[in-house]
Amino acid sequence: MSEVPPTANETTESPLCPFCSGRGTVFAFVDGIRDGRRCGWQQNIKCSICEGTGRVTPARAAAIQEGERRRQDRINRRLSGREEAARLGIDPIHLNALEHGRRTDWPVSAKESDHE
Repeated sequence: MSEVPPTANETTESPLCPFCSGRGTVFAFVDGIRDGRRCGWQQNIKCSICEGTGRVTPARAAAIQEGERRRQDRINRRLSGREEAARLGIDPIHLNALEHGRRTDWPVSAKESDHE
């Protein structure tokens, strides 16, 4: 599995995280229990993409861009994530990680190059 490297030791030369726009936090709906009752609330949480640093490695930035490009191509071809995953011979969860830049091990196949 080709995971994108962690981003804990980033420098200021690294690109801004595209998910939190460099803030290091994102506004999220949190599900939990308060006063013994299940409820939800909104709060800022640490960005899981940049691990709260506000920056990503150049490799991760490239993986995110490539994933977004391929996701947009899939959408333009009017394919669902499940259909595209089946076409590529991978699990839909794997495709989601690829399209969001969390993985970089895109399958290489003749079928894939037909659409690029």
